[in-house]
This record gives sequence, C-alpha cells and structure tokens, in this order.
Amino acid sequence: MKNIFTLFICAFFLIGLEAEEEKTFGKGLPRDSSNLIPLESEYPEWVTPEFSSVDPRRMKQVVKDISNIALESKERTPYWGRLPGTPEDKKTMDYIAKKLSSLGFTLEKRDIVIPTEWRPSKWNASYSINGKSFNLKSSFPSGESIRLPKNKIKAEAIWVGLGAEADFIGRDVKGMAVVIYSMFVPGGRSHSASSRSKLFNANNRAAAKGAALIINIMGVPGNAQYNPSPYYYTNGTVIPSFDMPIITINQDEGFQLRDRMATEKVIIDFDLEIDILKNVKTSYLIARLEGASDEEIFLAGHTDGYFQGSMDNASGIAVGLEIAEYFSLKDKAGRPRSLTMFFLPDHHHGEFSRLEFDKTYNWENVAMVLTLEHTSQTQLHWYNNNLMTSNAVGSFRWHFNGSDEYANNLGLDFSPGGALHTYSVSAWVRFNGLPTNSVHKLLSNGTNSVGYVFSIRDNGSARQIYGGGSYDNFTSNDFPSINNTSYYHCVVTYDGTGNTVKVYVNNSLSRTYTADADNQLPTNAQLAFGSSAYGSYHIPNCIVDQMRIYSRVLTAMLKSSLRLSSSSSFSVLFSISIFSSSI
Repeated sequence: MKNIFTLFICAFFLIGLEAEEEKTFGKGLPRDSSNLIPLESEYPEWVTPEFSSVDPRRMKQVVKDISNIALESKERTPYWGRLPGTPEDKKTMDYIAKKLSSLGFTLEKRDIVIPTEWRPSKWNASYSINGKSFNLKSSFPSGESIRLPKNKIKAEAIWVGLGAEADFIGRDVKGMAVVIYSMFVPGGRSHSASSRSKLFNANNRAAAKGAALIINIMGVPGNAQYNPSPYYYTNGTVIPSFDMPIITINQDEGFQLRDRMATEKVIIDFDLEIDILKNVKTSYLIARLEGASDEEIFLAGHTDGYFQGSMDNASGIAVGLEIAEYFSLKDKAGRPRSLTMFFLPDHHHGEFSRLEFDKTYNWENVAMVLTLEHTSQTQLHWYNNNLMTSNAVGSFRWHFNGSDEYANNLGLDFSPGGALHTYSVSAWVRFNGLPTNSVHKLLSNGTNSVGYVFSIRDNGSARQIYGGGSYDNFTSNDFPSINNTSYYHCVVTYDGTGNTVKVYVNNSLSRTYTADADNQLPTNAQLAFGSSAYGSYHIPNCIVDQMRIYSRVLTAMLKSSLRLSSSSSFSVLFSISIFSSSI
C-alpha cells in the first residue's frame, strides 16, 4: 500500500500570494511548489496486508474535498476558511454526516452557540518611501487584537531583529511600527516572537515599550500567509488582547521591507476593521457504529480551520472517515467495541461544543479516546536560504494522558505493586540514522529527566536499547550491524520485583541488566510516544510501527508471536500502528 502525503508547514497555513516585486529570498512555498513538492510516486510504499482495505487515495480525496469547501469562503471574505456558523461550516458537517450514514453509523447533531466571535472584515497594510507606496499583501491580523474593532495607524517602522531585550538597546519604539523577525518553534505550535513560545517574548516587550503596531515577519522561505493566533483558547476563555494590532507578513515581503528600512525612512499604514458577532449558531456531530460490546473507542476531530485547513484539520477528518470505512467492513461480531465519533466545529473558537459534550456524555463505557489532529505532513528542512522537502513523514509526538481514574482503570500504574511496575514494550523500528552521543526516546514517562521506558542511545561505538534506568553500560552492542531499510523487532521487558531489564532484538536476547529507580514512577505519570514526556527532547530519527505496552513480562514464545501480528489474546494495554494513515 502506498502512502500519499500532502505538504504543509507546521500549524500555520499556506496560500499563494503574488509578491509586490519579483525579488525573492531562496526557494520557498507555495511559489516554488512545482519544484519542491515530491511526486506521489516518490513516496515509499509500505506493505500492510492486514490493512489492505485502507485506501490512501480515498483519504487524499477527502482532504481535497474538505479543502475545496473552505476555498468557497475566500470569495466572500478575506478572513476565510471553515469558520463556525458559515455556509462552509454546515457544508463540511453535512459532507461528514453523509459519508458516515452511508457506512451504517447512526447520527445525532446538536446545536451549540458561541457567545462572541471576532472576525476581521477588512484590513490593509502598506508602507511608503519618499511618497512611493508598497502593499503588504500577505499581512494578516492576529487574534490578540480584539480590543481594537477599528484601527487606523500611521507610524514609522523600526527594526528590532528577534526582539530580545538586547535588540531594543538604544531604540525608542514608542508610537512606532515595530518589525520583528520570528521563527517557528521546533516541536511546538508557535513562533519565537510570541508569548506562547516563551523564547524572546518579543511581542510582549514591544507592547510594553509602547509600540503602535507590531509586525512579525514569519521566518519561512516563500510567499505564504500566516494566521498566528485565534481569539479563543480551547477552554472557552478569550486570549488576552494587546493594546495595539499584531500582524504577520511572509518572509519575501518581510525581507524586502527590512532591506529598505536599512537605507530609507519607512512609514507603515495599517487599517483594520473587526466585526463582533454575537450568539453564533453552529452544530456538532456524534456518530456511532455498534460493536459486539457496549465498550467504546471514542474518536474526536475538529472540522473548523483557517484558509484551506488541509492539514489542520482536513487530514484528521480523512483519517477518521477511513477508520470508519475500515470497521464498517467488519460485521458487528468482528468489532469487539463500538466506535463513537465526535466532530466539533469550534476547536479554534473556544471548543464550547466539547465543553458541553464533556459534561453530558456518559463516559462510563469509554475505553480509549483518540484525537484526530494534524495526522500527516511531509517533513520539511531548511538548507541555507532554501526550503527543502523530503519524502518522509513529519516528526510527531504522541501523548497519552487522562484522569487518574482512567489511568488506573487502564492499568497505567508504574508505582511499586502497580500493573506497570512489571511491563513489556515491543515495537518495530526502522532507523534513518542516529547521530552519535545521542538519546532517542520511543516511549517515556515522568515529569523530569527520569522515565527512560523505551529508548535508544548511540555513543559512536555501540548502539543500545534501554528499558529504564541510567545509561551507564556500553560494554555490548544490541545492533552489531544495521541498515536503514530493514525493520528491527525490539522488545524490552522490566520485572519490577528485581528491577531486571531484558532487551531482545529480532526475538533474540541481547542483554540483561539491573535498572535503577528511574522505573519506579508515580501512578499518574504521563506517557509520551516519540519524545520525552517532560518536553520536546530526544525525538527519535526513525520510523516506529506497532508499538505495544503489556502489563507483564513477555515470554520468548509470546515475543515470537508478535512479529507482524495484530491479533492478541494477552494483556495489551496500548497499541499504536503507523500503517498508511498518512495523507
């Protein structure tokens, strides 16, 4: 089966814009799409017989369909996308409902009201030099400007680089248009100038020093457009507003502005009008496919999105509909649990639907909740001044969390005597190449530097798997020979009664050692797949498939039965399979 990917940049959004002039800065997106985006034939094929019915082309078509619905709003408003209460919102939900109904799901729609919405209806940004004007066509207002329903600003531009305190030395920015260069935060969903990233706090600093306007140049090669922030958090509270507008522009326009500021006095003109909407009506969808028991697997995904919203979140919708397709092909007896799907229209608009649903839904029979969010992207790289693409899947982190009661019911107890004080973890791993003296965590838990549940380390002469404890022994090598095309079946077992760890590679015992207290973690420890549980660290440079956690020490016979098998009659607590759900 072939993976078919769609190319996106982080959690921000791409649209094509014509530059004011021909000058560009390196290869970038979307203007160089024809040269940068790989052909679908250039992506690898993964053979997955068990999931042969999963159709990546069908998923890709869903992404296109949902994205095209959003494009219809572009003719009506500059602040476009699948926004709650709009025709595109309803059309998207109807599209999903029709698909699920045809697969045998029972459907229920419930109305919800968003108390207040702020939507920019008109804005214009330009700058002038000696009477000559240049439009900033990529300008986009941040959701942190809701105190300013109408604004008209004319101010001299001043450059402050990354916006650290040192960048402001000798610069009086009061009443000026402060221009800041801002980079995406690796592993995060923000950019360096924002308060959320906690790096430079450049926007807060510029505001505190009296800026009249803040302009963030988004540091990605190309001519994209970026929505830096919605107006709501996902708990129904409003994001704090600045006392001046914040806008983003793309790097092509930003670098032209920067270069002109180096030699000329630049005056910025910015107009903004924001519509304040009250009691915005929308609806959310609940769909259910009955299984052999009342126990449920619960899938949730949001339908709203800015611009095309292809990755965020047409890709999640596509995966959800494909999961629905997969299980609809089985008879009721072949579905051990019922499947419930929840599609919300207001993830970026307060999640009032989710807040209401959480309080009213009977969660007693729910065994697992999965969020369908940003499920696929092509890995991007920055090489000198050029944006580079690849045919690899973008790096992701998996986080597993929930209430203490939920964790205890599932058996996620790492404390002495708890279900996972004795455990096993298995996974298929294909390496892309690990740098020396590096730690790569496939599974971790805890809130600080402990919690090496399943990780790999390379010191230049040996490569070892660790199942807990300190990295203190390189006397043996778990992978004497290795290549980047083969999958290796790796199993770690941990016996909490004696702190004994055993490591198996391709069903052969490689090493036995005694772990330290790092394995004795609190009951409510968070699990993270693909990074540290305490932050975006130690992200592995490999492909991981069919990772499973067991509440027992696996036997040799049981380990041999794991190879490329998904059927199990033993105590699997959690399983992740990366098959062909990438879009």
